[in-house]
Amino acid sequence: MKRMVFDHYLRYPQSMAKAFFQPDMLHPNARGHVSLFYLGFSGEADSQRILADLLIAYLEAELCHVTKFGLPSSPAVSDTLASIESPDSFVDIPFPLDTLHLVDPLTAPDNWESTFELGPLAAIRDENRHFVLPQTPYSISPVSIFTPLRDVVNPKEPDPTTGSSILGLLQPELFCADANDHEHPMAPSSREGWEPFVWNGEKHFWVSDTVGARIKVDIKVKAGRVAVYYYRSQHYNLGNAKCWVDDNESGGTELAGYWDKGYNVAVYVFCYIQDSC
Repeated sequence: MKRMVFDHYLRYPQSMAKAFFQPDMLHPNARGHVSLFYLGFSGEADSQRILADLLIAYLEAELCHVTKFGLPSSPAVSDTLASIESPDSFVDIPFPLDTLHLVDPLTAPDNWESTFELGPLAAIRDENRHFVLPQTPYSISPVSIFTPLRDVVNPKEPDPTTGSSILGLLQPELFCADANDHEHPMAPSSREGWEPFVWNGEKHFWVSDTVGARIKVDIKVKAGRVAVYYYRSQHYNLGNAKCWVDDNESGGTELAGYWDKGYNVAVYVFCYIQDSC
């Protein structure tokens, strides 16, 4: 909601704080939260809060785009780079790219003149295959922008016989063990010095005041990142902890319970980052 109220907050900070935030100036009050609720049996919504209005406006704008322009259509696979037809000649460059000529930079490799031929450029110009549109939002490759392509595919292996590798990618299934979740509870497989703690009958934690206490949780990991949520505060005298995956204690991550910010909140920290585990 920052984009919506930022200018008003700068202009009328006290009035905005009274209208939309609790006394801690951090948590939204009932008016500031998304809240669609009904009173009695009238069936009429009592109010639609700021975030709800923003969401509705966004959905209405998207609906207008679809109504005016229609849904985007994906070209036939045979017309895209996912086709199983043979590649055009422009990728067949008769240039010895594997020649280790850098040992003698003064001597050009054999057939170097072919790199100046315009024929391959014309083949690229006449290429009529389209890029592959993602079939679903989940088929987009989860690859970092700074990841070298050689770390994504092996260019020394033969080309795939089909284009299925770029039509969609299998996504890792997320797994979460949460002290508040009934379906996936954080049930330690072993613990020494850690005890369950419930705040105000609603927020569940695992806590310890014992130096060197340990807690182990079994999780399912296929690929991706392992992270832990924990509490940080300036006022609660929280200690430090360390998390790691499997037996890699030396490569673990320190979790600092104290910080100098004036609010108490749960944060997440990556304990382990790996392409495949």
